[in-house]
Parts: sequence; C-alpha cells; structure tokens
Amino acid sequence: MSEVTTIQLYGTAESDNIANVDMPDDGMLLGAIIVARCSVGGADLDAISFELNFASVSSTITNDARSVIAIAAAHQRWATAAGFMNLIAEANIDLRPGIKVFGGERVYLHGSVIGGGLNVACRALLICQFSKFTARRR
Repeated sequence: MSEVTTIQLYGTAESDNIANVDMPDDGMLLGAIIVARCSVGGADLDAISFELNFASVSSTITNDARSVIAIAAAHQRWATAAGFMNLIAEANIDLRPGIKVFGGERVYLHGSVIGGGLNVACRALLICQFSKFTARRR
C-alpha cells in the first residue's frame, strides 16, 4: 500500500447523487469527514441528513442496506419565529481497518432535507489508501 491521500466531494442539492467520484485505483477507504449546512426556517423544526454510498440512490429509509458507507445528520433543536438559522451536520468517521474499494468503483454523496431547508451545501472528504500512488495534483 502507498501513502494516505484524500478525495473531496462537494454538492449543493438536497437529493440523490449530490456528487460522486470514481475511485482512481484499488485500495482501502479508511475514513470520511462529512460537513453539511442548510439554512432553515426558524419555526420549521427541520432536519438534514447526508450519506456516502456505493449505490446511485440513497438508502436512508432502507432496512438492511449494505451499500452505505457513512452518514451525517442534524436536527433543529429549538424553534424560533425569528428568521433563518444554519443547521449543521458533521461527522468524522473512522472506517479502519478499511473498506475495500476497486479502481473505477463509484462513491456517491446523497442528501435529504425535512422541512423548509434552503441553500443546502455538503462536503465530504474521503480518506483513502490506494494500492499504488495516485497523483493528487492536476
């Protein structure tokens, strides 16, 4: 195995397949960091959830889903009638000893918003170790 490297996914939607990436080589997925933000109405009691998955559609409401890699979720904890506030979902997921990935295999970032969420933005950073060194710079 070579050194550890990262791959970023970013999207601004609230649905299946916000972003996706093809793995550049065989290796191991060692972890993931997910950070998501959504502007929500003060009195809506909103929630956001995001998911890394090997499947092209979300498995959020599927029992026995085996394609899920990691999730992040947040719920509004209080209600107020005063304007909008940001709802943040964060997850730092340790997957060691690792999840095997294959070159060309696609990883998807999915999301879902409950309530009146606006301006959804989500970023995931995949921490990977590939069988051979894969150039990071382009």
